[in-house]
Amino acid sequence: IGFMIAAVIQAAQRFEVVPLFLAADLVCATSVLPLFLGIWDKDLEFWGGRIVVRAPTEVGALIGCVAGIVAVIVNGKINDVHKAINPYTGKVYEKGPLSYFWGINYKSDGTPYECALCGPKLMVTFIVVPLVAGAATIIFSWLDVWMGGDRAREPFAVIPRLDLPTDPAL
Repeated sequence: IGFMIAAVIQAAQRFEVVPLFLAADLVCATSVLPLFLGIWDKDLEFWGGRIVVRAPTEVGALIGCVAGIVAVIVNGKINDVHKAINPYTGKVYEKGPLSYFWGINYKSDGTPYECALCGPKLMVTFIVVPLVAGAATIIFSWLDVWMGGDRAREPFAVIPRLDLPTDPAL
């Protein structure tokens, strides 16, 4: 419901569609590998068990998602993006550290790229962000298991399944 409210507010402000899709894609890129790595449930052993890659934990996946968001903010700082301004209408979308989520890049002479994905900086961001999030998921999952032992593998909250009968008479 919260996302719907934000979508209605932004629709009322008449934002352009391409930057909205880029922002949504970049948000998804921050979490795609941590979420897909969450499907993996067995530790991987290489070279006779000398190298063990731990299956992701909930804490590792959460920290991986946060690391993806931080990677976008760091990319924005590296690319010297302080505010997101529509190059055609002059409308300011965002000021501050989250402005790079809008994916608006400029050439070295200050002119905007003709299309949203033409900037090589944005392409690098879409490659780097999922890799950082995935690496952070694996590293922090390893740390979680190392510090917490088997307790790290247990879920935070158990949600009962409604499709299984609980009454033996059923």
